Amino acid sequence: MFLSIHAVAKRCCSRGVGLLRGSTVKRAIACVAVALLLAGCGGGSVDGRYGLAGKVTLKGQPLAKGTIEFSTGEGGGPLSGGTIENGQYTIPAESGLKPGTYTVRISSIEEAGGSAPAAPGPESLTQVGKEVIPAEFNVNSSKTIEVKTSGNTFDFAIP
Repeated sequence: MFLSIHAVAKRCCSRGVGLLRGSTVKRAIACVAVALLLAGCGGGSVDGRYGLAGKVTLKGQPLAKGTIEFSTGEGGGPLSGGTIENGQYTIPAESGLKPGTYTVRISSIEEAGGSAPAAPGPESLTQVGKEVIPAEFNVNSSKTIEVKTSGNTFDFAIP
């Protein structure tokens, strides 16, 4: 059975449960603390968006660094994404996705030896090096995920 944060806080505050017995000020402080605690543990949504997390391995080893992005299919730009570090990514609900099906693209650039001349524009837009992720997980990806209202952990094992 799932109770909303509001319902639990209301129930606790109105009945004077545990720490909430006593003065009105103490009860109000305790109610706020209970609501904040529950909000941090809920894994709920923000504006209908849900957080995602998972692991990414390349040839059986955690992917050291890279990016992951989620889009609505061919031609659709990224709707959300994040960085992969030490084989793990986490996207909070604020930046997450609404329930639905999304195409996944993973990228990791192997730094080229030597230094390249500085290019104009933001550093993140200039790729110097070789893509190490196979095209079927990147530019030609057909990998999809189904985002739901809970359990949005997606792991990717890249051969």
